[in-house]
Amino acid sequence: MLLALLVGLRIAAPFVVGPFLEERLSRALGARVQVGDVSFAPIDAVVTLGNVRVDRPGAPASDGDELEPAIHAARVRLDLQWLPLLHRALVVREVALESARIEVERTADGGTSLDRLLNVDAAPELPPGWSFAIDRVMLRDSLVRVRDTGDDGAPLELGVRDAEFSTMRRRASAFKRAPNLHVDVLVEGGRIRIDGTTDVLDDGSLVVDALLRVKDVPLERLREYLPEPGGALVAGRLSGQLHYQREPGRRDTLSGRLRARRVTVHVPTFDAPALAIRRVEAELDKIDFRRQRVVLEALTLHGARLAVRPDLTAPVPLFDATAVQPAATDGKRRAASSAAASPRWTWSVARFAAPYARVEVVGAEPAIVLPASVVGENLGPAAYWSPLRAWLGRGDQIATFDGTARLTRGFTIDGRLTADGIDAALFARAFKLPFAELVQAGVASADLTVDVAPGATDGPPVAVRGKLAVDGLWLAAPDPGLFAIGASTLELQLDGVRPAAGPRGTVRPAALHFRRATVRRPYVLLTRAPDGWLVPPFAEDPALLWARLMPVRAESESAPETDAAVVPAAAAPAEPPAPSPAQTLDAATPIVLGELTTIGGRVIVLDFAHERRTALDVDLLEGWARDVRLPGLGASQLVVQGRDRRLGRMTVAASRSGGTSEIELSAQDVPLAALTPYLQQAELPYGFAGGTARFLARIWLRQDGWSADATVALQRPEIVGDEDALRRALGMPVRDAIATLRDSDGDITLRLTLGSRGDVPTMVASALRSAVTRARLAPLPDRPIEIRFAPGSDELGVRAKQELGEIAYLLASRSDAVVELSSTVSEHDRRFLAEQAAAQYLEEPEGFMGVLRVFGVRDQDTRIREALAERRAGRPGRLSPEDEAVLREIVAAAPPIDPHRLTALARARVAKVARELVDRHGVEPSRIMVNEVSPTAASAGPPTVRASVELDTTLEASATRAEVRRW
Repeated sequence: MLLALLVGLRIAAPFVVGPFLEERLSRALGARVQVGDVSFAPIDAVVTLGNVRVDRPGAPASDGDELEPAIHAARVRLDLQWLPLLHRALVVREVALESARIEVERTADGGTSLDRLLNVDAAPELPPGWSFAIDRVMLRDSLVRVRDTGDDGAPLELGVRDAEFSTMRRRASAFKRAPNLHVDVLVEGGRIRIDGTTDVLDDGSLVVDALLRVKDVPLERLREYLPEPGGALVAGRLSGQLHYQREPGRRDTLSGRLRARRVTVHVPTFDAPALAIRRVEAELDKIDFRRQRVVLEALTLHGARLAVRPDLTAPVPLFDATAVQPAATDGKRRAASSAAASPRWTWSVARFAAPYARVEVVGAEPAIVLPASVVGENLGPAAYWSPLRAWLGRGDQIATFDGTARLTRGFTIDGRLTADGIDAALFARAFKLPFAELVQAGVASADLTVDVAPGATDGPPVAVRGKLAVDGLWLAAPDPGLFAIGASTLELQLDGVRPAAGPRGTVRPAALHFRRATVRRPYVLLTRAPDGWLVPPFAEDPALLWARLMPVRAESESAPETDAAVVPAAAAPAEPPAPSPAQTLDAATPIVLGELTTIGGRVIVLDFAHERRTALDVDLLEGWARDVRLPGLGASQLVVQGRDRRLGRMTVAASRSGGTSEIELSAQDVPLAALTPYLQQAELPYGFAGGTARFLARIWLRQDGWSADATVALQRPEIVGDEDALRRALGMPVRDAIATLRDSDGDITLRLTLGSRGDVPTMVASALRSAVTRARLAPLPDRPIEIRFAPGSDELGVRAKQELGEIAYLLASRSDAVVELSSTVSEHDRRFLAEQAAAQYLEEPEGFMGVLRVFGVRDQDTRIREALAERRAGRPGRLSPEDEAVLREIVAAAPPIDPHRLTALARARVAKVARELVDRHGVEPSRIMVNEVSPTAASAGPPTVRASVELDTTLEASATRAEVRRW
């Protein structure tokens, strides 16, 4: 009968117990439950449910078969206890799910889709007066899939080998509690083990004390459940041992040690890993889940490899993840405001170190990998001051950084960067600077202030200011005898690295802005080929360049008159150099120099454009430029002074405005015989055998051509050439033309107007004929005209106005004449101003002396004061020798007159004369040259303004210096 009863129960269980359990469990769990099979072991009181399916809570019954179930277990074992049934208590010793598949969805409020199933209350489904309890829950050989609600991506799959969790409260004991928590999970090649104890308090809260062992867990699968560093994607394997303690109302912490291997960080803007780390070790002091705080005692990155790209505004791709995001829409603003209102996690790192790191410049050829080391302290958003030190170098090339890091408002790093022994060629090629392929040598040093603020502002993420210096800089073309630039020392004042905004928000290559640059002892070698200057980029094969110049060199070397002595030895290699690929400067970083100054140096210009080779070898005396831009080789202003070994001293000044470039070239005491090769290049039919020249030329360069206006003064010229050709070109005998053009000093002054649309010999001959015609007019005065002023005054007298009228008449009769105005500080002015200043020491007589004055009795002070008043009015104001001696003593005891006051008075007189000529007599301002008044030079004569009327007074040395100062 017993056997028949057991067989009957086994046969009836699926048909009777199964539907009963389905109905009761569905109401208790709030989700439809389906049981495929039921078996019962009465002796052990074990109920086994087969093919159990639990739908998602709240899912409609009609859609339950289509949706993935929340729990689908092959077997569910319920181990019951017989004895508690006598006390009307249903106690389940163990609930074991075997070969189960559990779907878990994380909700936006931090909960899960199974919270309702875990917090179920079974009391309503039991008879009145009955109780229900579960001792422990077990999970074996199961799969748990975790995903966010609404996320269609691949879920996180956890393979649970064995998990055990006790829900019964343990009694207090003097002995250590037995472990009742055990979890063994596989995570895509990794493993997580949890062993510890749990206890349930009277209020139902849970106490946990467990040890977590993590081994080779993939970080890329956990990134959705960890704080993301901006838009970065972190990959690698995580291992460690952690101690978790949870006590409601008191603590909820995690501490221990973590280790990650083969960690890589990818950013959306960079293909290669922005950061790769061989091993990361973290000593976790505490993760406080109650206060939402992470405290790391130490964080060490072993074998870190940081990628750097040749972009000066964003050199570190790792910082791209923290870039400023575009403005959000209204919906995104509301979401951001709600997220900001929620509590935020804080973190801190007591010690940070990255020993034996590497910095790799991606894209550089050859590849650049530099050892580095970084040490930091007290890092975190709550830290006001976080020291950060870094070292970077290889061999003698060393760079150090000493500064601070702040994470209070965004992420910023600021400090001082010093470097020494840097290979200039390697650095230029790495960051694609202009003419980087030409840099052959150079040792750079730096002392910079660096401010890195990625994402903190809309400006550039890296701001750099400070000083740079390059010693022994040398740039050369594939053939150094054609193009080379060098400098003993190059000193730069870096003003910043700024991106150039392009159309539609695009960003072109960054521009280096230097406030000031000083070049000591520069060396420049330029070559002019038959089809133009040889300057970068060298698009043609250097071997072909050499072959193109070889026939010209062979012919010129056979000529006895050659300038080969000025060509450096590097200009004649034994054989042509090996070809190299052409350089392109489209992707080069532009360089802007606010002010450029040169000290000493040498410039060599080789001209191979004509059959006869010429060369200039200039020793630089002084050079200055403003707004220099590379690689375009442009400047807004330029002044260069130098001395050629054969042509003497020369000055070049240039400026650029709009599409026109203006160049001014002047020279003094140039030997005319040295100019013969250049005249032959211009195809002039004559030359010079002796004499000197000085000239001033203005050249305007435009897109449609060039024009020039030059004034040349020849001293004792000796012209040689074909007499008949000269007579045909000038229309008169050469000797007659020279005799007509000579002035009283034996000089010849010519004014030439040239242009790209005319023939140079024809334009020169026309200028000579015009000069002869003008020379036959009224002669010019052979000495300056002096315009006198009263001491201490800048008012024009009657005589001065008459002299200005004569000058204006002379200028009107000679349209080719100009007037040069000059003045100096006069000692008469100094004496006059000193006497007038001494009048304040002579007071009005009072008392008895005042009464005597009424009766015509005057004292010495009164006589001196009245004489000074007459002199101030322009009258003689004579004094007796005794009174004059007293006046000299008073002047000697008074403070000296300010030299700037005397200089201002002299300048005011010159300006008054110039305005009188322009406003009253209608003289064109371009025909008036004003020289600078020197505050140091003083004249013993009366105060005057000297007016020199000549054909072109700008040829005087003083006027030339004034023009250079204006540039």
